[in-house]
Amino acid sequence: MKLFTKLGLLTMFAVILAGLTSCDDNKSNGDTETEQYFRNCYTAATSATSGATNITARVVVYLRLNWTQQTASMQFSSITIGSNALPNLSIENLKWTQDKDGWGTIKVPVVQAKGANGSLYTLNDFEFRWQDRLDLGNALESPELYCPVMEFSMDCNGYEISGSRLPVIAMGTTVSSAPGVEPFSSNRTYYWLDINFDTRKASLSLGKAQFANGMPAMDMTFPDLPITIDEDAHITIQAASLIPTINDVPQPEFPISNLKIEYDGIDGMDVEFDCNVRKARMYHVQADNLNYLGFRNWK
Repeated sequence: MKLFTKLGLLTMFAVILAGLTSCDDNKSNGDTETEQYFRNCYTAATSATSGATNITARVVVYLRLNWTQQTASMQFSSITIGSNALPNLSIENLKWTQDKDGWGTIKVPVVQAKGANGSLYTLNDFEFRWQDRLDLGNALESPELYCPVMEFSMDCNGYEISGSRLPVIAMGTTVSSAPGVEPFSSNRTYYWLDINFDTRKASLSLGKAQFANGMPAMDMTFPDLPITIDEDAHITIQAASLIPTINDVPQPEFPISNLKIEYDGIDGMDVEFDCNVRKARMYHVQADNLNYLGFRNWK
């Protein structure tokens, strides 16, 4: 178990306040409530008639939780369906639960949302899941880092809407193999995926990447990766070949090939690629089911 310094505790407290913008006992009824914003979210809205999907970036989700009554109120802003921007949508009095891993869940078959313009919207098959990940900053030795994970879906006005948030920070077991050597596994490599929806390009950063015994751990980035996103807001990235960078400097002695990344906001991320280390030995690197839970056992 790690011991936190006084400074670390103060920093973590600041992190919590940044994500949970208030935490108070409601003076009128004694209930404890918290509120927070999930920023830098994105949505994929697919038409039930045409099958066309449009992506909206910079969506903001507001969540207020009543911990005493286990109820929630929410607001979604900046969602576009087809060519129409929805007004800010507010939903009240939702029941929520939390499991042993800290995942919060709201799931209702039908709910009414009120638009900022006063109109009502019927949302079918509404589901929202989130995890605050307040332990992530400490694991990465960056206590100021607050990066919650979330995913949601709903049907609205003939569109199926799915969404998640960026950046994606995940960890798990990374296994490297090469002809003539024993497979090498590491639980210390972490993956940071960020996406620019304006350019439809992504970057994947690997922290403490290590593919073999004796290889120094390196921080490297795979830049300018083309992305595709499906109607469920699941992201796929593929690249036949690329040159990674370290501190923004290209590293041609570590060429990467056959890169494939798949990301789902709830299930996590799969990463697979080949790396020709110093053009002397080809390593196949694979990391499946990467998610934030890996940080709990990271040392």
